[in-house]
Amino acid sequence: MIRYWLFNAEQETTGPFTIEELRRMIADDVVEARTQICLEGTESWITAQEVPDLASHLALPPPASPPTSPS
Repeated sequence: MIRYWLFNAEQETTGPFTIEELRRMIADDVVEARTQICLEGTESWITAQEVPDLASHLALPPPASPPTSPS
């Protein structure tokens, strides 16, 4: 079973969690697109939006506003 660790808003490492648990945490607004996640057994941290099994469950940040022309 694949499990993941989180680096939460309180700057703490928590887990491990399964994909199903992370999806519930997304629904509960605990995990966001920029939440840092690490696959158990590795030392590489990525954002939740980079995890293929989570990306479709995350709300994308709003697009940046286009720059305005100087008057």
